[in-house]
Amino acid sequence: LKLGQFAAALEKYEQALTYQQTPEYAFWGHLNLARCHLALGNAEAALTESRHALELEPKSPNCMKQLAWLLATIQNDQLRDGREALELIEQIKQNPKHVDVQWQEVHAAALAEVGRFDEAIRASRRAVTAAKSIKSKRLPELEAQLAKYQANQPWRLP
Repeated sequence: LKLGQFAAALEKYEQALTYQQTPEYAFWGHLNLARCHLALGNAEAALTESRHALELEPKSPNCMKQLAWLLATIQNDQLRDGREALELIEQIKQNPKHVDVQWQEVHAAALAEVGRFDEAIRASRRAVTAAKSIKSKRLPELEAQLAKYQANQPWRLP
């Protein structure tokens, strides 16, 4: 996945999931399949695989963030569910001494999806500020998300 060869990785993860394996390996297989699908622009398949992963590890913060992101931002109106996204993201405990950029980003998207734009703007600003402090390459995307929320519009996956 780190090399950006998502199509090849997708094929390998699908093949690996055909073998009998431990629930932990199946969890990582589904979670990584979802990431590949998302990188390849197939958000609906990513949503399905993220749900499979969450069934296997219901308290995984990584999986909860990933699924919440998809639920809040997927293009398909019938699959998007801001309330479920918000419930998932708010189950993840946060360290008050550390700002988790990804958590703030997902929280902002879920808040915007349910129409709570003032709160989404605050969460998005926290993500932008934290991203600036660590010189994140994702800063332009986070700033674009903030601009959407400031215009009272939710963020959508491409």
